[in-house]
Formats: sequence, structure tokens, C-alpha cells
Amino acid sequence: MSHKIFEMGRKARGHYQGGSGFLGLLFEPDPRPRPTSCQRMEWEYNMCTWAMLQLRLKADLQGCAALWDIFAAAALNYRRDSRLLPSFPKRFLEPNVDLLCHTVSDVPPLEGLLQEVNESGCYQVSYHVVQLLYTVLVEQGDIATMRTIDKEKIELLYDHLAVPTPKTSPTYVFEVARGRKMSRRRQVYEALKANHRGAVCCGFLACKPEMVYALIHREALPSPMVLAIDADESLAQSEYCSGGSSFRYVAIVEFLLLDNEMTHDMRHVIISNPKTMEIGYLIFYDRSSDGKLQEEATEISRFQRFGLEAASSTIYYGRKMYTFLRAGLEAMGLRFS
Repeated sequence: MSHKIFEMGRKARGHYQGGSGFLGLLFEPDPRPRPTSCQRMEWEYNMCTWAMLQLRLKADLQGCAALWDIFAAAALNYRRDSRLLPSFPKRFLEPNVDLLCHTVSDVPPLEGLLQEVNESGCYQVSYHVVQLLYTVLVEQGDIATMRTIDKEKIELLYDHLAVPTPKTSPTYVFEVARGRKMSRRRQVYEALKANHRGAVCCGFLACKPEMVYALIHREALPSPMVLAIDADESLAQSEYCSGGSSFRYVAIVEFLLLDNEMTHDMRHVIISNPKTMEIGYLIFYDRSSDGKLQEEATEISRFQRFGLEAASSTIYYGRKMYTFLRAGLEAMGLRFS
């Protein structure tokens, strides 16, 4: 049975008719006889689904796009089961995982989707697309979602977290906001944090794109994990998604000093107990940051080359001075040792 979005009030035989100005789901007539009460319940459910999805998109479109981006990176990865389960509903992965991949590919840009709905009151997408967007952005968003941080407040955020300002300016920064359904992992961390408020610190974690969704939603995190004190170091270690994502990700991680230790150079923190950490923010870097990193690497290389040239010159002139002094002393009949 195929489905699409339509503007209610459009008169057509066999279609639900309602007041104009509202949005609903249009189903092609089902040849099987069905009770009127079941049809009404199905319509009410799908109308409610789309209405809640639309509200979430309007509340923070950029945050929804970010959450969808990291979900798509996990869903299109060949190890999607370990990246999504057990937090993501299993019904989307069984029995045919190809349907999930095709549905992810069919999702239009969320900005265009919302703009078209606002302008014309309708948008044609499949039933599976609406259901997947609703699950990711609304149902899973009630556990953890992304909240956009305004660019003028990013510097204040660094000061609040007491972390050094990255040399490479981020494209976006999002708070990993916890919803009304707090996970068990979050509850454990909040309890530990309440008892050890003086031991709270922050570090940076280079994230593989396909792993970000799991870091936010899964109950159990891998260990040990290594955090960097410098965001630019983590950025240099991050990578783009093999599926062609235009972003690299660095997480700002809040952690407790319990059971965790600093390395000897004081540049890294080894998290041996994942229950003592929580992803607080995600920094998105687009491909324009590659040029900035290359410029910094070139500058470092230039100073290193200058240092080597200076050292070579010092050795060269030092040897000449040694030869000159030795010849002068021997000419005066003095022994040079």
C-alpha cells in the first residue's frame, strides 16, 4: 500500500476529506474491507505522527538535521547492527535491512521538506520515510536530541566548560540534550556527578561518524577511551564518513576523575570506567576546516624547517670558528687541546 502527504480538504473518491489548512497522510484505497473504526484510528495515528514530526522540525531544524546526519552515517555503515542496536527499534532492521538503506536514501533535505510544507501545505514522501523520521527525531529524540548553540554563544560555552578555545573555528556546535526519557546510563552518571561535584572535567574525543549515534544512545560504551585536552588534536584524528558526509565530529566529553588518569605529558585522559563520562556537546567541522588545518601544519613545518636550518648554520659556523682558533693558537706556539 503506497502513501503520500496531501493537503486535507482535497476532494477525491475514496479519500479522507477534512478541513482545509491541515496536513494529513493520504492512503490509496485498500481493496480489503476494513472496519470504519480501524480506518479512523489509523488516520488519527498518522495525522498525529506527522504533526509531532512537523513540530520537532520547526522547533530546531538545524538540530534535527544534525541528528539525522549522524543516524544516517550509522544506518548506512556495514556494521549498522552494532551501531544502532539495541537502542534503535529492531523492526527497522528485520527482516529486510535493504528497506532501511533505501528509506534513508529517500529522505529529502529536511530544510526543503519543511519549507515546501510551509509554502504549499503538502509534500510527497513515502510512508516509510515519515515513520523513520518520526522514530529518529521524535521517539529517539525523547532520549537524546541535538540542540543548536548560537554562534555568538560558542565562545561563552568554552569559558563555561573551562576548555581551551580551538584554533580551528567550528561550523556548528550542538548540545546533546537529554529528553524526558532519561537512559539508565545517564541516571548512573548523574548520581555519580552529584556525589563528586569537585571532580568534573571536560575533554575532547575524536569521533568516527558511524559511531557518534551509538555514543549518544547506547547504554554501554566501549573502554578504555582516550580524550585529548586540545580540540585541534582531536580534529586532526577525526575522519569523514565513507558514505560521503560533509562533516567531521569532535565530542566535548564531561567526565569525572574517578578511576580515570592523566597521561604523563598531561595532554590526554584515559577513561577506564565509561560510567564516569557523558557526551555533552558535539562540534561539527565541514570541509573548509581542512584548509585551516593544512595552513597550521604548513606553519609548523616552516618553523621546524627554520629551526633545522638555524641549527645547521650554527654547527657550520661553529666548526669554522673552531678551525680558526686552533690555527691561531698553533701559530703562537701554544698547544690546542
